Amino acid sequence: MNDDWAVSWGGANGDPSAYGDLTQNGGKDLNLPAAGAGTYNIKLYLSYEGANKVVLTKQ
Repeated sequence: MNDDWAVSWGGANGDPSAYGDLTQNGGKDLNLPAAGAGTYNIKLYLSYEGANKVVLTKQ
């Protein structure tokens, strides 16, 4: 973000499956969804802390 690695998007509260609760403050790397490996459409919705989310849809 803005040519800097200081912002680290990921799951809030150390939760690697928190797709509906992302944080930009050192978030946990997200796990692959239960659907497993493959090609995904990824949509990132940014709003405010506590309302950021990502939606992964397997293609």
